[in-house]
Amino acid sequence: AAAWSFYPGKNLGAFGDGGAPRTPNFDEPNVSDKPDLVKDQPRLSQVDIDDIDRRWRGRQESLLSVDETVKRIIGRLKKARDLRKTYIFFTSDNGLQLGSHRLIFKSYLYEESTRVPLIVRGPRFPAGVVRDQLVANIDLAPTIVEITKARPGLTMDGISLLPLAANPSVAANRDILFETFDLNSYGIRDGNWQYNQYNGGSEEELYDLVADPFELESRDSAGGSFATTKAALKARLAQLKTCAGVSCQ
Repeated sequence: AAAWSFYPGKNLGAFGDGGAPRTPNFDEPNVSDKPDLVKDQPRLSQVDIDDIDRRWRGRQESLLSVDETVKRIIGRLKKARDLRKTYIFFTSDNGLQLGSHRLIFKSYLYEESTRVPLIVRGPRFPAGVVRDQLVANIDLAPTIVEITKARPGLTMDGISLLPLAANPSVAANRDILFETFDLNSYGIRDGNWQYNQYNGGSEEELYDLVADPFELESRDSAGGSFATTKAALKARLAQLKTCAGVSCQ
């Protein structure tokens, strides 16, 4: 039975007049390299920015209640002497743009929407260790299946995270598919590269996330090594868009 609850207004004002981070891509001035869905967005007005900051504060405040809830859960597990054998997954379904590239909400292929936290605590996960292999929410079910020794009734596209936690070289070269059906857009993340397609592939983006972590300059029209990388990612994306099971892994 649940032994905790949320209080929406409990932490109201905890972050004062703080606001969303003003990253280099916040209200991006030049979006000429972006797809039409971004080009069609006007620059953020002061009303927009004030609303973004209010949303940011509200989410930070709500997370304080989440922290308190996690603490209660841990306390209950300790009291029942179950903590050592319990796996805890802390993650999210999506991120939010909150002003990045002039956008506010989710469902975009940029880092702010696609990169989410994943913290796992449990017997077969090393404490205090950070892994940089690419993983996705499709990997949660296979992980739980392996932990519980259950039999899945459906074909799973993801992989168990247990081998990745044990060895940083496992799935080190893995790529990840992103798909947003409502925007008819698909993307692939492969190492430090992000390649995106919009409107059936008529619009494209290519980002080197090491040189350009805020995705300010798409290199989809560049030649040389960029063109070679783009061609490889485009071919692999075509495979991932229709894959199932092992071929997705």
